[in-house]
Amino acid sequence: MPTSHMKVNALPRFLTLLFLVVFALPLLAADGKRLFASCAACHGARGEGNTQLGAPNIAGMASWYVSRQLANFAVGSRGSDNADRYSTQMREAAKALVSDDQRQAVSQHIASLPPQPVASSGKVSV
Repeated sequence: MPTSHMKVNALPRFLTLLFLVVFALPLLAADGKRLFASCAACHGARGEGNTQLGAPNIAGMASWYVSRQLANFAVGSRGSDNADRYSTQMREAAKALVSDDQRQAVSQHIASLPPQPVASSGKVSV
């Protein structure tokens, strides 16, 4: 009897997990791509960066690293030195991502981008 009871209780958990995998994760990925559009103004649509703007190449960076840096910018533990204008700009830009979920979605999108050579032309592809 306990075995059949456990199977019945496991079904809702399984269905919830299945829903997340099939529906929610693709939505999160799409949201990350949409949210990244504002990042592309400096970092480029492919994350290739732009040396003239001081925007580093971020394509393919590990999502955990990008997420941590975005969180650090958002709370001001990074980018608070006014002498570092690029970090100050990034601190302000990171505030557009208002939640951990948004930062995670953008981080995962950046991690999914194929590594790119740094753009040296000064033109940002959008």
